[in-house]
Amino acid sequence: MKKQLLFFVYIFFLISSCQQDQENSFNEIIKFQAFNEQNAHSLKEIIDFKIQDQLIEAVVPYGTKLTNMVATFSTTGHVVRIKDVVQESGVTINDFSQPLEYTVEAEDGSTRVYRVVVKQESGSSNATFTSFKFEVKNNTTQLLEDVVCQIIDDKIIGIIPYTSSVESMVATFTTNGKVVKVVDALQLSGVTPNNFTHGVQYAIEAEDGTIKNYTVELHVFTGLPLVYIDTENRAPILNKENYVSGQMKLSGVGASFKGDIQIKGRGNSTWNMPKKPFKIKLKEKASLLGMPADKEWALLANYADKSLMRNAVAFELSKRFGLAYTPKAQFVEVILNGEYLGNYLLTETVKVSKDRVNITEMKSGDVSEEAISGGYLLEVDERLDETFWFRSSRNVPITIKSPEDIVPQQLNYIKDYIGNTEKAIFSATFTDPVTGYANYIDVESFINWYLVNELLKNRDAAFYSSVFLYKERNKKLFLGPVWDFDIAMGNVTYDNNDKPEGWWIKNSIWMNRLFEDPAFRKKVKDRWSELKREEVNTIFTYINSTAGKLKYSQKENFEKWDLLDNYTWPNAVVTGSYENEVQYLKSWLQRRINWLDSEINRM
Repeated sequence: MKKQLLFFVYIFFLISSCQQDQENSFNEIIKFQAFNEQNAHSLKEIIDFKIQDQLIEAVVPYGTKLTNMVATFSTTGHVVRIKDVVQESGVTINDFSQPLEYTVEAEDGSTRVYRVVVKQESGSSNATFTSFKFEVKNNTTQLLEDVVCQIIDDKIIGIIPYTSSVESMVATFTTNGKVVKVVDALQLSGVTPNNFTHGVQYAIEAEDGTIKNYTVELHVFTGLPLVYIDTENRAPILNKENYVSGQMKLSGVGASFKGDIQIKGRGNSTWNMPKKPFKIKLKEKASLLGMPADKEWALLANYADKSLMRNAVAFELSKRFGLAYTPKAQFVEVILNGEYLGNYLLTETVKVSKDRVNITEMKSGDVSEEAISGGYLLEVDERLDETFWFRSSRNVPITIKSPEDIVPQQLNYIKDYIGNTEKAIFSATFTDPVTGYANYIDVESFINWYLVNELLKNRDAAFYSSVFLYKERNKKLFLGPVWDFDIAMGNVTYDNNDKPEGWWIKNSIWMNRLFEDPAFRKKVKDRWSELKREEVNTIFTYINSTAGKLKYSQKENFEKWDLLDNYTWPNAVVTGSYENEVQYLKSWLQRRINWLDSEINRM
């Protein structure tokens, strides 16, 4: 019995000894993590490490601060060290920017070494603004409504009310970049103010260190209507021949249009200037800014006219002088594909329609004796840009504006009519009321057109270009409407056109002959006397009013186009300011009125 008892005691201690030896050899890490609670300075989420054999790895977000991280781990070992430093799970801080070796020691003194490697994700190269605006809540003294800006490549464009001060505006933005700065100043969305008097350059730094710069431009809403044009895929407008499709929207006081359009370049010398003029064709007829509905419109750039108003002044005088039709026009601001282009004159184009040149629109079948007599819209244009054209016996270049698809019989008719008109003008009996020029031309329209162009000394109107004529069915030949005055009124250096003295239109072909008729001269004199008392002398009120209307617009325009201190072809003077440009225009025009009045009264 005693021997049996000793045997069982021996077996018990043997089993216990084996179990103790097995536990003492445990030296594994079975779980390894980094909790955001212990690493609030660098982690936004828990990082689970992958354990494979004796390699422990994890990938953390780009930019995670690795130099003082705390690891949380579970182990079967007795103690864990890095070199001689004992590691306490969830407590000990280490620098994980380089691989670390964790040594796990079992109770029996055996060890296992784990290599811990922390890698960062590749930094994103994204550095863009995804939205940019100015909110009322952050700009309460400047804005009445939020201003949402357009982001176009590396430019951000915003239009704000002209009553606003832009010296301290707060932008609200979203970005996929890491940090946004202006110079060295950190930018906080909805917080940081900046002075936007001139363009402000924002720099966005991506996670990988890439820098992208944006220039933010705030353009003051000048009180004029805004014309937004966006071409398909932001296609450029390259020439005067090919239309580009797009959309146009008008906003502002009295503006309510949005629709599909086609747009191309227009003009002669003006097309070669930096600020381009355009022709617009709407998909459907529409009234723009109160002007009668039509499809075709023009945007005049007035680049060489630093007063911005010479065309508008000419149109105003044309209306006052009683021409049957004068193109209607409104000043606007133009934004093309997000880029502010400046002040433009949105105007009707010269064409046959009931609200423009109101004559019969001819069809190809209009060849009977009565039908073939009209209506025709013609232009004297030395460039001969139209499909159909001819030169008169006196070498006057005549282009056919309408009908566009003129048939041979119609072309022969109008050529013969112009030929017979010239014969009558230059005949020995040209003053005869039955067989002379009065049988072919509407004398009143010739005189009214003449006085507008002579008063303004419009160089191209000396039967070179932009001289429109029309002939209605069973009617005589009319002169008009007036067009193209950006280099008139002393705004050109050649042919003495900068001087307010001297005849110009009177010396042109046809006109020089008509002035040989005493009856024609008397009619000119009488008409001038009638117009000068009221319509001519009060034009300065219109000029002053227009300058006031353009007060804010001209500032934005010349911020975009730095012209006021620089020579621009073919200007006669450089005045240095918008106010001086307007004064030069008024001074030149007053001297022209005085000279013309004196000379006409001598007739």
